[in-house]
Amino acid sequence: MNSIKPEAHTEFWGGRNFIHPISKIDTVGWENHKTSVAISEYEKVSKTTTEAIKHDDGKPDWSLVPFEALEGMVKVLEFGAQKYAGWNWTTNGGFPYTRVLRSCLRHIFAYMRGEDNDPESGLSHIHHAMCNLLFISHYIGNKEKYNKDDRQVR
Repeated sequence: MNSIKPEAHTEFWGGRNFIHPISKIDTVGWENHKTSVAISEYEKVSKTTTEAIKHDDGKPDWSLVPFEALEGMVKVLEFGAQKYAGWNWTTNGGFPYTRVLRSCLRHIFAYMRGEDNDPESGLSHIHHAMCNLLFISHYIGNKEKYNKDDRQVR
């Protein structure tokens, strides 16, 4: 039995006598269907659970990130924003991959030689390298916008 009243459609369509085909749906049947789905979903939850339920399987677990370790990288990003501009590394499709990778390696090798901090910024070489890896990761994740992969694959 259809529980939608034709006059509701007439009122909705500004007084015009128009009955949309959707009005032929058995809304009582639809409500019963929604109720049965809700009950079946409810039954999946343990009756003994006293905690709130949140289905977040497969989503990133940001609690695994040591945020204090990222603070140095953020300081390098701030230094770069002062020197060039914020997000400069994304301008015009970003840098060629090898330019970013060379910079990353220079910082890593300087650190390996015993130089903890970059002489220009005074910030950690490791944090500079992390920034470069962040840039490459962003480029790879957004290849349609950053397509300057110039690696020489041998």
